[in-house]
Amino acid sequence: MAEYRFSAQVISRKAGRSATGASAYRAAERIVDLRTGDIHDYRRKGGVEHSEIIAPDHAPNWVHDRTNLWNRVEAVEQRRDAQVAREFELMLPRELSGAQHLELVRGFVKDELTSRGMVADLSIHNPRRAVGRENPHAHVLTTMRDIGRGGFEQKNRGWNSKELLTTWRERWADHCNRALQRAGRVERVDHRSYADRGIDREAQPKLGPAAAAMERRGERTERGDLLREVEARNTERRSLMESLSSIREAIVEIRNRIDTVVGMVRNPVGAIAGAVLGRLLGEGRADPTGNRPSREDLLGRHREAKADYHKNVKHFMSEPDRERGGRDR
Repeated sequence: MAEYRFSAQVISRKAGRSATGASAYRAAERIVDLRTGDIHDYRRKGGVEHSEIIAPDHAPNWVHDRTNLWNRVEAVEQRRDAQVAREFELMLPRELSGAQHLELVRGFVKDELTSRGMVADLSIHNPRRAVGRENPHAHVLTTMRDIGRGGFEQKNRGWNSKELLTTWRERWADHCNRALQRAGRVERVDHRSYADRGIDREAQPKLGPAAAAMERRGERTERGDLLREVEARNTERRSLMESLSSIREAIVEIRNRIDTVVGMVRNPVGAIAGAVLGRLLGEGRADPTGNRPSREDLLGRHREAKADYHKNVKHFMSEPDRERGGRDR
């Protein structure tokens, strides 16, 4: 089972955030916020493998300029607590290559976001040294207003519905699974929670950008330690479940053997007859060259098997078994 994660959050001025700053960080670029004069410069940030802007076909050309796009977003919003953008964070299957990651994200963005009238600013990150392993994921920053031929229009409140968020979660899983299938992989993702799937596993906490950056520099953080603790507990759970599965298989095998022994004790003559019949059937089959035994050979083997049968029955009914058989009767 490949790992799955889909999260969405709103970028709001009420929380002291801006669309220009969020975009600059995720794309590792320099953007000057014309509304506030703030300079957001993240060009030294590592781990960004790709970034681009995807928009509806009818959108004006300026939306493909990151600085222009997000400064216009900030300019059109007048409220001090305005919601300026929505961000999706998508975990990318480690089983896929970088090119396959890009194809996967583009397909989801076009089918589920820009087709609804949004402009999407996507960036693919893969900070390889964070917590000792690769962590491929995508950030998709989208506008909150419909984009028309002349620019931004009214805010689309329908994009805030919980039902649509649930749909997006399911659709992301569908896109991931189709990408894994195209790549010839057997792994699949599941958008349902561990509890809904009956899996005894803790959800992994997110590091966050600050802690992830510190971990990449080799500095331990509280969030990093918490993530490592959760991963260790999940590893222990998997080991215990594998041991439990092995024990269950051993119990089933022991039960089958006990049933066989009990059957022989309850019906010894039938068990011996079954063994003799199996011998006859086996010896009557053709050998690897295709030759079958002659009638005389089969009659001779039949006489030998019959003698073995009587010998085994006589042995089974001998003392003390004969006395036990008499009592059973």
